[in-house]
Amino acid sequence: QSSIDTFTTGDDGSVTLPEQLATGTYYIREIAAARPYVLAGEDVQIEVNGDEPLCIATVANSPATGMAQLVKTCSEDGAALGGAEFDVRVHEDIVAPNGSVLLSAGTVVDHVKTNEEGRATTAKLPLGNGKATYEFVETKPAPGHMLASNPIVFTLTYENQDRLSVQAVRYRTYRQRLKSKR
Repeated sequence: QSSIDTFTTGDDGSVTLPEQLATGTYYIREIAAARPYVLAGEDVQIEVNGDEPLCIATVANSPATGMAQLVKTCSEDGAALGGAEFDVRVHEDIVAPNGSVLLSAGTVVDHVKTNEEGRATTAKLPLGNGKATYEFVETKPAPGHMLASNPIVFTLTYENQDRLSVQAVRYRTYRQRLKSKR
């Protein structure tokens, strides 16, 4: 395949070519995506047969997403803590590029559990207009440890059209102390 030309879409997301294409098969490849979207990744094939005065092709963009990984360790000995469970909640309203609210603060969007290495990774989370703040809220502590009293806040930020945003969050927790009566 050889490149014929490069065009930029207008504010409405469409482009009209300056001249008619000859009959044949053409491919449309997105080479730059508007912020905060990611590249479509696949060429769109169109057939120009000369009978149709207008040929419409749709290239769909996907909104950028991000993931966070929590690493939970013991504050006393640094040991990895498996078995802790967390709700992943929206910390501040997540706003789409068009200004509408995608997700409201307080909405639970995922639930994760730390593995034997103390790690838990979220599903892909929406970035809205390019920045989204979430929080891990511990719902079940690791065995022998205390439940975290405060949410663990983290922010995912759009990096570029090719990359998924990933944030590492480290958290230490205290062992549960039992008092005995004598």
